[in-house]
Amino acid sequence: MSITVINETLGPIKVSVNKWTDGGETKSYVIPIEKTESWTRKDNNRGVIMYVEDCPNNNGPWYIKSDTTIRFHDNGEYTHKGTAIKI
Repeated sequence: MSITVINETLGPIKVSVNKWTDGGETKSYVIPIEKTESWTRKDNNRGVIMYVEDCPNNNGPWYIKSDTTIRFHDNGEYTHKGTAIKI
């Protein structure tokens, strides 16, 4: 299962995703305009914390499950398939 972030904002955004198990990267990644980044996370029952920066109206921590795709739009809004809750 993976978490996928799509950047449709007017600038690059930074995203990091925590993990419960070994393997996988937790450092912050820059996602350029109109690009996508994915993280593989195996524990989809608990979910993980995703941290977003440089994304108007959406900065900060999110609770997200590993079967989720989230798209950040240029109007400051977002859409998602799966579980994504701003906390």
